[in-house]
Amino acid sequence: MADKKSKSALKGCLGRLLRLVLFVSVLSTVALVAGLVAFAWLYDRHVVRNPGSHLERDNVRSIIAQESPVYFRDGTTRVGVFFEDEHRQFVTFDELPQPYVMGIVAAEDGAFWSHWGLNPKHIVRAMRDNFIAGRVVAGGSTLTQQTAKNLYYRPDRSLRSKWVELVNALRLEAHFDKEEILTFYVNQFHVSGNGRGLGIAARHFFDKEVEELEVVEAVFLAGLVKAPSHYDPFLGDQERRMRAVERADERTRYVLRRMIDEPIKNLVGPAPTEQEQVAYNARLMEAGRIRAEAQRLLDEGFELQFKRGVFRYDSSAVLDEVARRLGEAPFDEVLDEAGIDDPATAGLVVITTLDPDIQHAAIYGLWHHLTEVGSWMEGLNAKSYIREGRGPRFDPDRTPKNHQFRLAQVTNIASEPMKHLEVDLGGHGCTIDRDAIIRAGVAAIRGEKKNRTARAPTKYLDDFVDQFKVDDVIWVSVREVREDGAYCDLEVRPDLQGAVVVLEDGQIRGMVGGNDNRNFNRASALRQMGSTWKPLIYHAALQLGWSPADELDNARGVFPWSTTYYYPRPDHEPKPVVSMAWAGVNSENLASIWLLYHLTDRMSFELVAALAESMGLARQPDEEEDAYRHRIQIAGVLPLVRRVEEALFLKARKEVIDLDLVHEEDALSMASLLYGWGHNGESQRVARGDPRERATKKRALDNSWRRLSDLMVPCALQHQKLMEALEENRLSTGV
Repeated sequence: MADKKSKSALKGCLGRLLRLVLFVSVLSTVALVAGLVAFAWLYDRHVVRNPGSHLERDNVRSIIAQESPVYFRDGTTRVGVFFEDEHRQFVTFDELPQPYVMGIVAAEDGAFWSHWGLNPKHIVRAMRDNFIAGRVVAGGSTLTQQTAKNLYYRPDRSLRSKWVELVNALRLEAHFDKEEILTFYVNQFHVSGNGRGLGIAARHFFDKEVEELEVVEAVFLAGLVKAPSHYDPFLGDQERRMRAVERADERTRYVLRRMIDEPIKNLVGPAPTEQEQVAYNARLMEAGRIRAEAQRLLDEGFELQFKRGVFRYDSSAVLDEVARRLGEAPFDEVLDEAGIDDPATAGLVVITTLDPDIQHAAIYGLWHHLTEVGSWMEGLNAKSYIREGRGPRFDPDRTPKNHQFRLAQVTNIASEPMKHLEVDLGGHGCTIDRDAIIRAGVAAIRGEKKNRTARAPTKYLDDFVDQFKVDDVIWVSVREVREDGAYCDLEVRPDLQGAVVVLEDGQIRGMVGGNDNRNFNRASALRQMGSTWKPLIYHAALQLGWSPADELDNARGVFPWSTTYYYPRPDHEPKPVVSMAWAGVNSENLASIWLLYHLTDRMSFELVAALAESMGLARQPDEEEDAYRHRIQIAGVLPLVRRVEEALFLKARKEVIDLDLVHEEDALSMASLLYGWGHNGESQRVARGDPRERATKKRALDNSWRRLSDLMVPCALQHQKLMEALEENRLSTGV
C-alpha cells in the first residue's frame, strides 16, 4: 500500500515537473519567436528600410573623402589639410591586388566573406583572451565594424555609442556588398603626412602604382592598416628606422602565415552564383598560386625593398607639428573622450595660432635669404638655378602675388635696356630684371672668388644671363607686382638650411622648418644654442642700463653659482677688455658671459623694485612681513648669513665704483672682484684637475675679496718690515 502511494506521489511529481518544463519550453519558444519577430521588425525598419541618410552611397563617399583642415588663427585661411581629396588615389575593388585582399582578410577578419557584419565567435574569443590577460590584447571587431567605426566615429565609449556602431555595421552589410565595404576600408586608412589609402601607401613605401606591387609588398601593405607609422622606415632617426624595418618584416611574416593557415575559400570572395562560378574558380587557382608563393617567401626569406615615393600632397613642417601636438596632452585625452582614434580622419577643424601674413613673410624671408647666402657659400653658378623636369602647369587663374615662390620657364633672353630674362609662370609673364640678375650674379662671383665682398662687373653679369636658354625651367620668387607686370628674382634651394620661429605673447605666429619646410622641422629640433644666446643678453643689457660703448671684462675668469664654478674658454685669442658692441660683432665668449653675470649691476633701486614686482617677489601692500618672508623663501629666496655678507660686499663694491674711489683703469677689475665663498674647496678641486688649466683657474679663483682680505694683515706686516729695512739701510749708508 505504501509502495503504491510512493509511486503515485513520484508520478505526480514527475508530471508536474514535465508540465513545468513544457511550460518553460513553450514560454521560451514564444519569447524566442517574439524576440526574432521583434528583431526582424526592427532590422527591417531601422536597418533595411530606414537606415538613415548617412548610409546613402554619396554620403559614404563624401565621408571617405572627408578631410581635417588646419587653419591660421583667422579661422578662414588654410594652412593645409589632413587628407584632402587629391591627396588620396582612390582604388576600386577591381584594382585591388588579390594578394592584398587575401592578406587583409587573413590578418583582420577571416570570416569576412561569410558573416553578416558581426562574428560572435570572434567576440567570445576576444573576451576570453582579454579576461585571461587582464587587459585588452585582442579585438573581436569584424572588418565591417571597423569600417563603420572609421566612417562614423564614436562620440564616446558608452554602450549606446557601441550599439550605434554595431547597428551601422549591420546597415553597411544590408546596403552594400562585401566588395564595396572592403573598398571603403582600404581607401581611408592613414599612411603618412596628408596621404591615405592603399594607392598612397603603395607610392609612399615602394614608389609604385598599386598594380605594380609584388606579392610580398602587397602583403606588407595589408598588414599595416591599423598602425602605418609603426612600420614606416622613413620616420625618425636611424635607430627608429631600423626598428620599423624589423617590425615590418615581423608583421609581413605574420600575414603570410595567416594566409596559409586560413582556409583558402575564406580568402577569395563570397560564395559564387552559378554565373560567377567560372570567375570564382579562376580566383581559387590564383589564390593557390599566391599561397605557394607565400610559403616560398617564408621558407627562403625575403627583404622588403622600401623606396620612398612622392605623391601629391602639401606636407609641411607646420602640419607635422600640428599632428604632433594633437597627440599630446591635453588634446589626446580630449580626443580619446570623444571616441576619436585618429584626428586626421575625423573631419576636425583645427585652428592654430599662426598668422597668415607673418607665416608668408617668414617663408619668403628665409628662403630668399638662403638663396643669397647658400649661393656664395656653396659656390653655385647660373647652371645651379636650372631645374630638371617639366615647366609650370598652365593655370591662368593663378595670378602672381608678392613674395610667392613659383616654377617658371624661360621664354626670352632680352638685351634691352640691359641683359635680363623673361619667364612664364604658367599663363602669366614675369621679368627677371637687372636687379635680380645683379643679386644672383654677385652671390655667384663671391662664391667663385671665395670673397664675401666681391662685386660683379657688367661682363660677368651678361655672361651669367647667357648661361640660360629658352625653355629652361627655373625657380623664382615674385618680388613685386606693378601695373606694368610682375618682377621676379632667381631662387635656388642650396644645401644650406635654416629655420624661423616668430613668437608673440608666447604664441607661435610663424614657423618655417627649412628651405623646403617639409619632413624635418629645424624650428623645433633640439640642438645646442651656440652663440645665438648672445644677442638675447645684449638686448637685456640695453634694457637694464648698459650702453654699447660700456667696457666688458674679456679675460679668463670664474663664475660661481651656488656650488658650481664655470670657467668659460675663448675660441680665439681675446683682448682683455672690449666694448659691448665689439663683443657682439666678434661673438666674444668671455665678455658675453661676464655681461650675463653682471647683467643687473646697472639697475637702480627703482628698477630692482620693478623687476621684483614683475616676478612676484615684491611685498604686497596688505601682506604681513612674516608671510612675505615665508612666501619668498618658498620661492627660493633664502637670506642665509653668508649671502647677506656677500650682498653687503656687492653693495660696497658698487658704491666704491660709483663714487670714483678707485682709479678709472681699476674700475673694471674692481667690478670683476668676487666675494669668494667656497673658493678654498674649489681650489683643492682645481689642484687635482687638469694641469694644463690649473694655473689659469687658480689665478681666477684668487681674484676674490675673502682671499685679499686674508692677505691684508700679512701684507701690512711685510710692508712694515720692508719700510724698517729701508730705514735701517738709509741710516747705515748715510742717505
